[in-house]
Amino acid sequence: MQWTSPFRSVRPIPILASWVVAIALGAAVQWTDLTRLDRAVIRTMHGDIALVEAAARLHEDILQLRRYEKDVFINLGDPLLAADYRSKWDDAYAGLRRDLLRARWVSAGAGEPVLRSFAACVGDYRAGFDRTWELIRSGTITTPQQANGAMSRYKAFVRSTESQIESLQVTADQRISAADSNIAARQSSLGAMLFFTILAALAFGALILRSTPLMAR
Repeated sequence: MQWTSPFRSVRPIPILASWVVAIALGAAVQWTDLTRLDRAVIRTMHGDIALVEAAARLHEDILQLRRYEKDVFINLGDPLLAADYRSKWDDAYAGLRRDLLRARWVSAGAGEPVLRSFAACVGDYRAGFDRTWELIRSGTITTPQQANGAMSRYKAFVRSTESQIESLQVTADQRISAADSNIAARQSSLGAMLFFTILAALAFGALILRSTPLMAR
């Protein structure tokens, strides 16, 4: 018995055109979905990049507070100069509070536990510095050595802030790398899928054309 192609009684051009249109629509839908996902991932990456920058600013704020603390203690023999550095310390602390609010905003909750712990440590450090300053003003503390001794119990809080900032930066860097790899993998997967879909369309079209006597004549 002679084999009869199932495509011999169909018109090839409309079928092929419909097949190509269907492939194009499917690819467009898939590309749109991928683009939406990528935009969401990119927004997350931008937030993580902003968090890295905010963490770096917090680190600089802490260093600034420590510098002004030392300037206050070194200049205890000059009350006016010591008071001026205390005012600068207060300004730096206000800047830290602003940067902390920004870090909480850009982290969108992801770094909240670490930032909350950071804020608590900074608050304890502030309380210790205030107590030491009051002892300086009352004349109980008169030398830098005494001032440093009074602050020694609070310096552990400052060291804790350094590890907390590092934790924020490491976490954000890891999320950025993971998001970047995710985007690249999805784009590669879509490109391969479109390539093989086009090959399948071409093969299907060639089969129709070869099986139709209309195209053979």
